[in-house]
Amino acid sequence: MAREEAEYFQRIEEHFGQRRGGPLILSPRDWQLIQRWHEKGIPLPVVLRGINQAFDRFAASGPRPDRLNTLSYCAQHVEAIWEDHRQTHAGSQEAREDRAGEKPSPAILHLQEVALACRRPASANLPGEASRALEQAAAELERMAVRAEAGELDARSLDAAAKALEQQVEEALALAWHGIDDEPPKRLVDLQIPRFSPYAV
Repeated sequence: MAREEAEYFQRIEEHFGQRRGGPLILSPRDWQLIQRWHEKGIPLPVVLRGINQAFDRFAASGPRPDRLNTLSYCAQHVEAIWEDHRQTHAGSQEAREDRAGEKPSPAILHLQEVALACRRPASANLPGEASRALEQAAAELERMAVRAEAGELDARSLDAAAKALEQQVEEALALAWHGIDDEPPKRLVDLQIPRFSPYAV
């Protein structure tokens, strides 16, 4: 397995496990599904968005005793987002590169990494407002990655959008700890979350 392909598989497995809330060994059927996605050239941000959408809708259905144990539950969401992505960006060079299965740029990989970093503490014992702010930031970073991959955001626009989002999250975190006397407010750096912009120094 090529390095790019192995990273694709690993990132999907890690993200699914994080959204599920615990470690999970994917079944052979799940690995075959990821293989099909990779062969079709579905970009990693699209797959991650599909997984997020599946879990969000599962959670919105109300309290349930079961959990999502198979990646197959996410397949319909991934395919729908991929089809919409293709129709929207069918004529762009970026879309053609996506279909060729080329590795995302370092900037896009950075956005994906920061989104995952936001979700790790969001599932921990944080004030509700802090967890929601981090979840929303993760979703927005993934949308930025998809837009950047499609050529909708150039480096300057991406940098500005990521920095503005980071500032909003910092303000939300400060408010989340308001009135909690026994614990100082947390900042992104305290939660081991990198700078949002791929170009931040």
